Amino acid sequence: MTVEAEVLDIIAKCGKIDRETLTRSSVLADLGIESIDVVDIIFSIEEKLDIEIPFNANARGEAEETMKFTTAADVIDGVQSLMDAKLAGGAPAAAAA
Repeated sequence: MTVEAEVLDIIAKCGKIDRETLTRSSVLADLGIESIDVVDIIFSIEEKLDIEIPFNANARGEAEETMKFTTAADVIDGVQSLMDAKLAGGAPAAAAA
């Protein structure tokens, strides 16, 4: 399963929304995903993929070290960067981008 598919499955499960309605361009807030759901999404992704997601709820994606959680694409791309860095054995350069 691809990182994109894993992340979309987790977003759907944690947000209690139909997986078929999710696309990369889906805006999480528009789907009714609240901050508590984002925390659940983060924990679920970290557990499933054995990574640590840099996230500060107060920064809302503004700080360089904080991953954005605005759209599904933000989450997918951030997680992919973290996975790439983990495989390369280094720190993610663009996880917050």
